[in-house]
Amino acid sequence: MSAQSKPLPSSATITDIMSYHPEFIDEDADLLILSSDSIAFKIHQMNIDTHSSVFAPFPANKDEYVCLSETAGVLEILFKYIYPTATLPDLSKVSFSLLNAVAIAADKYQFSALSVICDIHMYMKEALQTETIAVYQYACIRQNQEMIERCDAHMEANAVSQPAMALRYALIERKDEAMADRVAVYTLAIQTAVAANEFNAELFRRWIIFREAWAWNIRGELGGPVTCQSLQKKAIRIENIPAYSGVRFSETRQLDVWRSSVMNGKLLIQMMA
Repeated sequence: MSAQSKPLPSSATITDIMSYHPEFIDEDADLLILSSDSIAFKIHQMNIDTHSSVFAPFPANKDEYVCLSETAGVLEILFKYIYPTATLPDLSKVSFSLLNAVAIAADKYQFSALSVICDIHMYMKEALQTETIAVYQYACIRQNQEMIERCDAHMEANAVSQPAMALRYALIERKDEAMADRVAVYTLAIQTAVAANEFNAELFRRWIIFREAWAWNIRGELGGPVTCQSLQKKAIRIENIPAYSGVRFSETRQLDVWRSSVMNGKLLIQMMA
């Protein structure tokens, strides 16, 4: 847990060094928690202990405060769920980025009841469609294999409309070369400048090799210039990509330096010594 207990400076009062969240200022509270953006929360240790064992090691000492890595917006939602009389926030109306941060924090601090609620919202169809990678990462944290499989299926099914995301998902998140072989063909229509922005350096290097290999292989079959659009139109008609004479994306990981030559109308990829 990213938390640290610190003593208050002897030369300053609590009021001098921090701002309080207006809904967590009970003078009877015995635990002082500071968010990453320097907002203080007065919390009752008993309420924390009821919902989570993670905070138990911290002493209930009014002369110390606990620093957490979450923002005040995240902690506000987290702490409202440990008070039965608090007005609970509607998680269906918060931004996905905030929901995601709350869900991760709830799992991190073992707020099991809140985690179940977050699961429901994180796994909704709308979140899966627009934030697939974040939902996948959360599913990994929660060890939810069913949701991981749903993320896989969604990415492959939407590779045509979200080609760059699908390839990033396959290689960076899943580290699945076979999935990359299936979805990479749809990235052929991406402009080079867009690919450079979408991919990290290693993935961009491999994508350039992959695209140029396809360009060489099908240049004669297109009956015209090799463009991003003509590459994609040709590729999408190929039902069995691995059986085609074009290079598979997984092959690009094996070679650091490439030399291309044309023989019998096919591109030969050779590794230079």
